[in-house]
Amino acid sequence: MISRISFIQPITIDIPVEGIKIIPRHLIQNNISLLNQFLEIVLDDWKQVSFPVQREIDEIGEKGSMFTGIEAFIKLEPHFLKCLFSYAFFFVSLEKCYKSIYSDLINICKNPKYRINHPKLPKRSSDLDKLNLVRNWSIAHIGEANSKNKEDIIGSMSWTPILLSKDNTSSFDYINIQFETLNVRIDPANGGIINTTSKLEIPDLLTLHNEVENYYSHYEDVILIIIEGIRGIISNESSDAQQVAAGDMAKA
Repeated sequence: MISRISFIQPITIDIPVEGIKIIPRHLIQNNISLLNQFLEIVLDDWKQVSFPVQREIDEIGEKGSMFTGIEAFIKLEPHFLKCLFSYAFFFVSLEKCYKSIYSDLINICKNPKYRINHPKLPKRSSDLDKLNLVRNWSIAHIGEANSKNKEDIIGSMSWTPILLSKDNTSSFDYINIQFETLNVRIDPANGGIINTTSKLEIPDLLTLHNEVENYYSHYEDVILIIIEGIRGIISNESSDAQQVAAGDMAKA
């Protein structure tokens, strides 16, 4: 996604007590542009690896051996996990950048002079909530999930099974591989682990990317409404000040 935030002219505002603020801060603005590019690069990396494999599998068709399918899965698994985990990290980092700008704007809007009516921020979909958990539980803090449940900690450490989909008329879909960690249940009788259904199942990377773009596009809508609202107030203040100055000069 090409971020609109990357191209806007920052506003400079003098807040009593706090002093002069520039929003969005240049570093955050630049990071948003880069992180959006990183997400696209990760998606392209996955396409470059998975598309040729899918073409080969489709050409072989139903006459191909099961071993060919297993080979394809083994080949793609590390690439898929690398891309997914990279995507999860960049997603979380980008969200923090957007939140930083929004927080700065809301602090300005606490001043009665700069209160702007604006829509609420978009809510993450359940898939994006799970992507955040994958980043936190399955990678960054593996084995230390922020949960009191041992089931969550153990389940998030499992990076398989990875789901493959297939209908009756086609070969397995290797491009749209899905990730799921095990949702485990611990038997209270002996402490053993019983595998149950997935808790962190998220869609394939292409579907996930569409959700992420939609989420951040709405996030930018809200930020831009606030920025342009504040910019309008500043412009009116400047215009009023010029009119007053012109009036004083005329009187003199």
